[in-house]
Amino acid sequence: MRPTCRKPATDVRGRAAFSLVELLVVVTIVGILLALLLPAVQAARESARRMHCANNVKQLALGALNHESQHNFFPTGGWNKYWLGHPDRGFGKRQPGGWIFNILPYIEQQSLYDLGSIGSGVSIEAGNAARLAAPLAVMHCPSRRPAVLYHLAYGMTFRLTDGAITLVARSDYAVNGGDYMQWRTDAFQWLPDLAAGDDPNFIWDDTSRQTGISHQRSQVTAADVLDGSGNTFLIGETVQDVGRRHLAALM
Repeated sequence: MRPTCRKPATDVRGRAAFSLVELLVVVTIVGILLALLLPAVQAARESARRMHCANNVKQLALGALNHESQHNFFPTGGWNKYWLGHPDRGFGKRQPGGWIFNILPYIEQQSLYDLGSIGSGVSIEAGNAARLAAPLAVMHCPSRRPAVLYHLAYGMTFRLTDGAITLVARSDYAVNGGDYMQWRTDAFQWLPDLAAGDDPNFIWDDTSRQTGISHQRSQVTAADVLDGSGNTFLIGETVQDVGRRHLAALM
């Protein structure tokens, strides 16, 4: 009989493991690949955020345009920054709420707009408190911050609310208010209540120099846009980084 040649049993077991050098090489290669791929992944995510942000601007602009189509004027800027909306006071000069409140029905937020109206079951003060506590994703740029509640800046207080408001929903977008700012800013001194604002003898600030689309008690029509709708901005992102700012023209 011929002798049988057998391989040592340790030969197979010896090849079943990685050496430390081989393991370090693999880890190094994986690290290099991650370093090369991570910027590309981050760029893709940021590109998606920019598209989302631009889409938010588009949705808000469409809401403002639908408002103009329904009422023949763009959303009013309300009475001033201290006043909140009132769903039973229409969309014109009697409406103390600003442009965001006025376009709520046109961005699929009719139920939020109706809070505090007659028949809603809650007071106007409670309705406004609920609106302030309802952050909307469409009002936030995902590159900047999430749609959550934030602390109210400078200890501001509002009209048509009950109790102290400390946390509020915010917006990363602003409407074209023009290049003229009213000199009257303290609502608590010159406009104590709704009746005062409705008084035909009340002297409102002069808005004849206004150039914006939405300002105090505005009812700007499409015909008032003398530079042309294609040359006039309507709503834009408030982020200071110019590379991430998105603007929506009227058309």
